[in-house]
Amino acid sequence: MLKLCVEKINQHYVWRAYLRPWSTNGQIHSYRHGVVRPRSLRRVASAKLFYSIPEISAKDVAYIKLLVIDKSVEGMKEIHRRYVVQCQKPWMVKRYLERVGLEGFKKINLQALDLEGEQLNHEKLYEDAVREADEAIANDEEDYLGRVETGFFPLLKLLLNGDTSFYAEAKTAGEFVRFISVQYLRTKKIREEMADTFEASLKDIARLWTVFAHILANNVGRSFFGGFRDYKIVVVENVTLARFITGDQPVINLHGNPFTREVPDNIELYYPLSPTKALFYVKATNNNHPPVMTDTAEVEKYNILIAQYAHEQIFADSEEAVHKYKRYVESAE
Repeated sequence: MLKLCVEKINQHYVWRAYLRPWSTNGQIHSYRHGVVRPRSLRRVASAKLFYSIPEISAKDVAYIKLLVIDKSVEGMKEIHRRYVVQCQKPWMVKRYLERVGLEGFKKINLQALDLEGEQLNHEKLYEDAVREADEAIANDEEDYLGRVETGFFPLLKLLLNGDTSFYAEAKTAGEFVRFISVQYLRTKKIREEMADTFEASLKDIARLWTVFAHILANNVGRSFFGGFRDYKIVVVENVTLARFITGDQPVINLHGNPFTREVPDNIELYYPLSPTKALFYVKATNNNHPPVMTDTAEVEKYNILIAQYAHEQIFADSEEAVHKYKRYVESAE
């Protein structure tokens, strides 16, 4: 039986490094299911094998094609089709190995494959092949998201310093829109909302969510990148005594409604970066977000939105802040 490391089994749907500005010594104040307490960053906004690749049947392929691939722009359709095939490959290997078993695998002439020495060991090769297939199923999408986040980390540090100059360059602007699209769509909250959006069963959406989220994030990112000159990043510094909070749906659409699942026609995003900084990704003509926030009521307005959009968890740098906003999570649940 494959033994995955804990880090890979416990997969975060909110980037752990993103939450660090609200934490102290690896602990973050949080609210979940009626309980307010400090929790380890390792254990919040995560679920067991949340991004594992599902086994995709021919019926599933048709379903994915109908709901998302056919609705993609022409240039993305082939990319999405190749991605779906890539997801199917480790399952094909796994099922083949299960079907032939070790005894069937031993019938393979390893010498004819130019293997020699320790490589001429059917038992080890079979065990390695099973392990690698299982690891690909469990970890490939998580690893992809890790690469997106690692690549974005230098830009996150710039944003925390209020520096948005990287957005002037197409390459780094592209990295930003890919990251923000992934962060917006990777969560439990969005998974459940998408079931209503597609008028599909939550069971089917949840099972295939890794695939849907990947495709949709690429579509949103492409849309943003295609018109990235029409948008701007505004990093706002909070100089009030109030502090920004965040949640398990940290990126929200300012044109949405936390109490309905209707998809708004427009999209402008809010993304708190730390207790004292927040990011607005808005139309270039939108001048409603000055770089300094001096009004406590304005901070509280965005904190309430984060709590209302949360799936089940909010986070802050103090217990008092969590207590203050937990009722908005409770009313939205």
